[in-house]
Amino acid sequence: MQLIQGLSQKERDKANNEFLECAESPSYFATKYCWTLDIEKNEERLFPEYPYLIDFLKSNKYPQLELIEKSRQMMASWAFMILFLWDITFNKNIANFITSRKEFLVDDGGSLSTPNSLMGRIRYVWERLPSFLKMPLEISFLKIRNAFTGSYIIGESSNPNAGRSGTWHRALMDEAALIPKSESVFSSIIQACKKGLSMNSTPYGRGGSFARIRFDKDTSFNKRKFHWRLHPERDSIWYKKQCRNMTPDSIARELDISYEKSVAGQIWFMFDFNKQIGKYPYNPDLPLYLGWDYGIGNPTAILWIQEKPIPGEKFPMVYIIDELEQSEKIPSYYADIVKSKPYTVMSKDSLKPKLKDMIHYGDPAGKQRELNMKSWISSLAELGIKTIVKHGVRTVDKIMAGQQLVPNLRIDESCVRLQECISNYKHPTDDQGAVIDDGYEKNWATHLMKAFEEYAVNRFPVRQAKITAR
Repeated sequence: MQLIQGLSQKERDKANNEFLECAESPSYFATKYCWTLDIEKNEERLFPEYPYLIDFLKSNKYPQLELIEKSRQMMASWAFMILFLWDITFNKNIANFITSRKEFLVDDGGSLSTPNSLMGRIRYVWERLPSFLKMPLEISFLKIRNAFTGSYIIGESSNPNAGRSGTWHRALMDEAALIPKSESVFSSIIQACKKGLSMNSTPYGRGGSFARIRFDKDTSFNKRKFHWRLHPERDSIWYKKQCRNMTPDSIARELDISYEKSVAGQIWFMFDFNKQIGKYPYNPDLPLYLGWDYGIGNPTAILWIQEKPIPGEKFPMVYIIDELEQSEKIPSYYADIVKSKPYTVMSKDSLKPKLKDMIHYGDPAGKQRELNMKSWISSLAELGIKTIVKHGVRTVDKIMAGQQLVPNLRIDESCVRLQECISNYKHPTDDQGAVIDDGYEKNWATHLMKAFEEYAVNRFPVRQAKITAR
């Protein structure tokens, strides 16, 4: 083999044997020849023979669907990158895929990348391999190719089309719980890698594809936990030392693998994903309400909501049975969807179903005129959808109106986007996780939540304000 030319016959035999041993065992390859960077100690070290890491490598010699929930700095990403390097070193004509929440976390420099990025870790390990294992890799930004085996690795930032460009032997969603719109990203990748997708992350709330799969009892994903107690060099003293300079949400997320407490400043902190998500289909005997957040430069969000009174209680049971969030569509598009939903009642004078009367609540900002000199509210009114709006309501009052209904709220399991938004709907916080404002942080998670608050503040206001119908 060209890689071992120039060696003596004895050295060649030994190199050949070691090559075959590494090709047979990812864990042998990792612990005998793969150098990593210990961030805490700032020193190079061979990949450690920790039992939980050895078991991971042995179990993942062949691709499988797997979810890993972990504490911080458990070397999970190093293990994955070594596995990816092993794949393209010892297997011909395979393609692997890597994504994370930011592009620079996937690759921060191509041939000049650093161990701060995932593909930079592959380069770091590869450069330190002995010559008989060091395949001729072509390293460019977001791509590593083995010219000898024809195998390669592609990287990409997370987006709704992530991974669609190929069919993958193995794929990784790193920091999966922190990926925005993760359900869309997951749907894209799983179609291209149906048997080898891994999701690796510390927790971040109970929304998103990572938490959904983690708590799905019927999923085909294998589940693995890398808790800090599995680390042979960590104990309660280490844990207490780490906690000294961390906020409660950081401790929950980075150390304790706690989903409910892992997001700072959560507005719906009292929501219980275990008890309040289930099957709640449309009930024709209950009234139907729609909450709207109009897409004026942002996605348009709609929620379909029903109420069931509770005798002696101020607030009813509130059921969210359906959701919609889309961008760059005109009002008639949404009106057609609303009218086409199968929410019907039987007419008293015929057997023909008719569209159930719906009460619509919307954001007063929907009265702003667009380029065609029509507002969302007036456009919808022309299409037969009359919207009730409440003027002069403070943001904090809308938030409180929604919060007061949360204990009685039930959400249908099909509303996956709303579930993803709940944990990420939060007050603005500082770098330490302290709340600095009683409003909300403007991010991708706000639109469906605001749609619910338009319903809530109209139905159950915390104080009176002017209401108009359009």
